[in-house]
Amino acid sequence: MKCVRRGSVQDQFSLLLGIFVFGAGLAGCKPPNFPEGCRPQDLASPTPKSEARVEFGAEFTITKESMREALFSNNISLLSGINQVHQAKNQLGVARGNLLPSLGLSQLLFTAGSPVFALAAVEMLLPFLAPSNWFSYFENVALWKAEIVALRALKLNLLASGLSLFTTLASDAGLLPIYEAEVTDLREIQVEVTEAHHAGLATKEELELATSQLHTAELSSRLVRELIGSEIAAIRHALAAPVSTDLKWETPAITESVLEAIAVAAGPIEPVVDQAVANGPEALQLEFLLKAAKLNKWKAVFSFISGASASGTPSSAFSDLAVGVSAGIGFGYVPSIRLTERNQIELDLRLRELRLESTEIVEATFEMHRSARDRLILAEAIEKSTHAYYDAKHAQYISGMDTLGVMLQARSKWRQASIKILEARAQIEQTRITLNRIALTGEFTGVDSCDLSALQ
Repeated sequence: MKCVRRGSVQDQFSLLLGIFVFGAGLAGCKPPNFPEGCRPQDLASPTPKSEARVEFGAEFTITKESMREALFSNNISLLSGINQVHQAKNQLGVARGNLLPSLGLSQLLFTAGSPVFALAAVEMLLPFLAPSNWFSYFENVALWKAEIVALRALKLNLLASGLSLFTTLASDAGLLPIYEAEVTDLREIQVEVTEAHHAGLATKEELELATSQLHTAELSSRLVRELIGSEIAAIRHALAAPVSTDLKWETPAITESVLEAIAVAAGPIEPVVDQAVANGPEALQLEFLLKAAKLNKWKAVFSFISGASASGTPSSAFSDLAVGVSAGIGFGYVPSIRLTERNQIELDLRLRELRLESTEIVEATFEMHRSARDRLILAEAIEKSTHAYYDAKHAQYISGMDTLGVMLQARSKWRQASIKILEARAQIEQTRITLNRIALTGEFTGVDSCDLSALQ
């Protein structure tokens, strides 16, 4: 269906002039731009206005600072997120361009067998008269803002993952001295048992027991080296470092979180959850997505108006100028509106789920932090006792007052207690990363200079 409006020559000329003026004004309107500090090149850099990528030499030492700089400069996931922001901005430009009027000229090339070049008809498409095009434009504005916020969330999560992997690497590297010390002790014991066996003072079974314990410790040490190698490979991937670069590292010390006092005292969780939701970019991203979904619904509602145009011939100063609007409703009209409503419901549910997820993370992290601190105290005491117990049993075995099996069992308990100390310390570091991510403190302070409030 196409509705056409005609009027006097003066009215039609005024309408045509008004269309040109409105189109020129729309073309001259400045589209929304990135707020200060929110440009992709700023979000991609360790410091504002720094766009240089980290270059790797023959050797690269991983610290908290160097990892952060390399992640924010080289990580492929982050670079992909930056590209998505650019794509959203370009899509916004496309949506804005779809509002601008376009002019179509029909030329008469031949008449009565003679070539002529005369203007036969003029048609101007007026997409800004279709409400769905406006809703599409503002929907793209909301989606563009959601991508900016998503990039910040990606950056925070990327840093948290990198720090977690780094502390895990440092903790697992601490296992090597423990296993190597056990290998050294068991090798000495194996030599002692071998000499005793040759002298007829130890049985063949005792020699086999000492040898198997030594090989088991050597195997454990080899497995730890394999684990460290896989973690280095994962860090190399995250930093986009070439395989020719030898990665070294310094043991990191994660900054204590301001939330630790609340965790230790088993304080209230709700205020911390409120802070996590308010500080984190995830809720704001969902709000922009929800706004885009609402605009998408209205775009579907007005989709029955497919376009508008003005057309006429150059004769008599466009005296036959006509403005028409095309409209039509198909069988998919109502289902498409219902689909957009379901999309809104999905985002509403995701907002509710975000708070539940935040509550779960805070509650679990608080408990793990308290538990890790208690376990560290116990593990240190146990390690001290098992060390003394092993020394005593070793001396008793040498003097023939105790058996080989009891001494080897004492050595195993000492090693287990030493590992428990490392595990407790690693869990304290991991929970500190999570708590600092929640409060945006410590290593997460000043991740970027983007003022998200400027987007609202």
